[in-house]
Amino acid sequence: MALAAFKTAAGRPADALVDLGRYSAATPWPLLLAADLVLVAVRPTQRHVLAARPVLAEIAERIAPERLGLAVCAATPAGTREVRAALAREVAVEVPADERTAAAFSDGVDGGAFPRRSSLLRSVRRAARRLHGTHHTYSPAELRNPDLPASETLFPRGER
Repeated sequence: MALAAFKTAAGRPADALVDLGRYSAATPWPLLLAADLVLVAVRPTQRHVLAARPVLAEIAERIAPERLGLAVCAATPAGTREVRAALAREVAVEVPADERTAAAFSDGVDGGAFPRRSSLLRSVRRAARRLHGTHHTYSPAELRNPDLPASETLFPRGER
């Protein structure tokens, strides 16, 4: 798997976060099965919670419960608590609703610039450090690029 090529300077596996998009028949199960942690993204709305239930049930049939959790995008901590209770799953990542910063990342709004002090960025950094500490015992400073040119192996020509 291409992600296995990413190693730390000490040769340990590097952290990789992969967004697989909407769950469907095309979801890459080998990637899910190899993951340390699989998170289902949910917003605290009835529509999102109801849609997440069958997805979580199907994934839970093949992945150990301690490797399956939630990533909740909520405007308030109460929204996160409601999602946790409704889906009976632990919340591994909680990020605030920050449409301006999210639009900068997803759509290149403002020419691709993003507010460096946004609540979204601060919470994502905290979550990344916490998840890294939970699953690895080495420093992010150990990370190095793989020997293979990632731009050529991960992105076919013309899709960069």
